[in-house]
Amino acid sequence: MMALVSRIPSSSQRKRPVFLLRLLKLLFCLPLLWRALAPVQLDSDEGWNVMRAMMAARHVPLYGAPPGLSSTNYPFLSFHLLGWLATLGIDPLFAGRGLALLSLLALGGAAGALARLFTASHYAAPFTGVLFVLWLAIWMPNRVAIDDPQLFGMVFEAAGFYAFARGGTFALRLSAYPLVLALFIKQLLIVLPIGAGLKQRDGLVLSRPSLVLWVPGG
Repeated sequence: MMALVSRIPSSSQRKRPVFLLRLLKLLFCLPLLWRALAPVQLDSDEGWNVMRAMMAARHVPLYGAPPGLSSTNYPFLSFHLLGWLATLGIDPLFAGRGLALLSLLALGGAAGALARLFTASHYAAPFTGVLFVLWLAIWMPNRVAIDDPQLFGMVFEAAGFYAFARGGTFALRLSAYPLVLALFIKQLLIVLPIGAGLKQRDGLVLSRPSLVLWVPGG
């Protein structure tokens, strides 16, 4: 029994890997953050997103007209948010990059919260959150501080899924709202709500009473 207890890492020993992961995250993210300060287009979608945000700021319709040389194929919410910030004198390019960075940090927190939901370990949450941000910085650096609505929409998706995973009538009803908001930011984020609904034990999407409960305002 004493030998088993001696193998359990102490609190200080468990904190060291978390500290090292945070240091690695900082090292990988710093060049990406420095890059984000450049007043040039870093991604093929950045100029397109800025143009749509400026259209929203000037109250130019994003939809409802026959497509010409270009068309808007993203939902409107992120464009109108950045357009509103542009009316306050904030550059929409850097506002979009800042929003993406804040979204990445929020997603790290959401990943940690989900891990804490499914495990009793107090260290699962910081490990998961830091690893998520580190993984993205290493393998998908084009998502770090880039003017694109993907991560912003995923924040609402993660919040909705967290409420869904908690279970209970109130949490289930609450989860629908951020999941719907996510779809008004990027339409491809519909996959997780569909998957969650089909995976539900009582067949949420296929069960009319549960589906009505999940519809906002239902």
